[in-house]
Amino acid sequence: YTGDAWIPGPAMPWYPDYSCVVNLNTTHTLLIGGSYKYPTVTNDVWLYNWSSQAWTRTGSLIQGRYSHGCVSLGDLGILVVGGYDGSLVYTVKLYNPSQGTWFSQPDLPADINPVYPLLLNWEGQVLALFNGEDQIYQRSEETGEWSVLDGGRLPGSFQGYNYEKAVIVPGNWSC
Repeated sequence: YTGDAWIPGPAMPWYPDYSCVVNLNTTHTLLIGGSYKYPTVTNDVWLYNWSSQAWTRTGSLIQGRYSHGCVSLGDLGILVVGGYDGSLVYTVKLYNPSQGTWFSQPDLPADINPVYPLLLNWEGQVLALFNGEDQIYQRSEETGEWSVLDGGRLPGSFQGYNYEKAVIVPGNWSC
């Protein structure tokens, strides 16, 4: 989008269901994982270059998944969280764009549902809503570990980004 109009880009020959799309920077976008046709899961990662208007494959996910979340960490790369691959996926991976490779991060807590997470990078702090939870989770910038955010609670359980929309607004939680 130029501010005045949408710029069409070339369509991919296929589009995996339940994939994750995230901007790497102002000129590149990643399409990550998904499912071609249930139950076939892909670990494919595609990079779209807005300047050349071309798709190219880049480093594949370590573990294929769909219904996962992803968020940009700016210069640190792209974080992929949770999902499903026939079983619940609790692993977290970090994409290094300069190397085109993925690295393991600390897993999600085992007591949450990792399908359809909603993620936000708020000034370097990753916040997350998980399916069936009324708590907001945060990722430690230092260790990558996940914990419940103090003082942040939803009025009801979040049902995942596929079923409802939510907005995370960090700051003063009191009404």
